[in-house]
Amino acid sequence: SHFDNPDDGINKLGAVGLNSIPSWYKPYNVLSNGEKFRADLARKIKSNAVIDEFTSVVDRNVAKAASVSLSRYVRNNDLEGIIISTCHHDILDWLEPDWVINTDTGELYNGFFFVRSEINIQVYRTSYDFWSMFKDHHYLSGFIILSARCYVGVWNDQVVGFGASITLPNGNFKNGWRGHRICILPDYQGLGIGPRFSNAI
Repeated sequence: SHFDNPDDGINKLGAVGLNSIPSWYKPYNVLSNGEKFRADLARKIKSNAVIDEFTSVVDRNVAKAASVSLSRYVRNNDLEGIIISTCHHDILDWLEPDWVINTDTGELYNGFFFVRSEINIQVYRTSYDFWSMFKDHHYLSGFIILSARCYVGVWNDQVVGFGASITLPNGNFKNGWRGHRICILPDYQGLGIGPRFSNAI
């Protein structure tokens, strides 16, 4: 009821990195601060929107992820005239705005100079025990096949993703494997880690 139609809701919630289908069905009051921030942001996305206190109430990893997701959605949907107010400078490279006005100094900056740094994820083989950290965040099921090959993704010394593959017997090629589970923790969704992590596995 907060969006034009179900597809609009799915697109906008995904645009801010709130990709957890189970979270879409929860009452607002039980969401985490990061999820509430993303839900509120999804409802505001449109041309000529004014968004105040952007990322002020969330962890800085959530702030970066939401900035990347929002920037991608705005550009892909040709939205215009969006004004974002924030006291946090750490998101500028991630948001990649067209213009920045620093109200402390009165200076105007061209957003061309704000370029997001690369995200480098280290991938490590691990046991299925790590799945316990991720199973409640998987959109489909908390189940995992115990014989799966399991991997974790680490960014800035933080475990951010889990992936698993299982054997795929096939008469056309030997030693076939297929994806079984992939999950990125909610605070890191929207940065583009999931597809790349899956491809690496």
